[in-house]
Amino acid sequence: MSAIFQIAESGHCRMRSHAKAEAGFTLLEILVVLAIGALVIATVIPAMGRVVDAVTYDSELQDVVGQLDQLGFRAFTSGKPIVLADGTPQTIATAGLDLPRAWSLSISRPIHFNSVGMCDGGSVSVTAPDGRTTALQLAAPDCAATRATNR
Repeated sequence: MSAIFQIAESGHCRMRSHAKAEAGFTLLEILVVLAIGALVIATVIPAMGRVVDAVTYDSELQDVVGQLDQLGFRAFTSGKPIVLADGTPQTIATAGLDLPRAWSLSISRPIHFNSVGMCDGGSVSVTAPDGRTTALQLAAPDCAATRATNR
């Protein structure tokens, strides 16, 4: 019978003995659900770490590109030429760049920003702490930085 209660011949209700066993979840079912949840969490957490790293890299790269874009304006407002000659910390500080921690620049040839804000162009490689390098092209006369290639 499918009914939980069954009426006895005497007219009293009594509960079927196996009806209690059908209610709720078994320990095995709960363990299977917990194991599946653990597997999902174990695959999602490393992926989230990679997403955070990618967003951090893109944000810091955009900061560097923005600072490079502002060099012509800095030369114009100060009335003094700026030369980005090499990637040494002293030269970077002299140019007024504040790179994110452990980032570095590699400049193929000196890039001159005159006091009017114009530059002669060149290329710059930006290297992140994890070794990712992005090549940027600074095109004359305004030297707006654009990505050349990703390596």
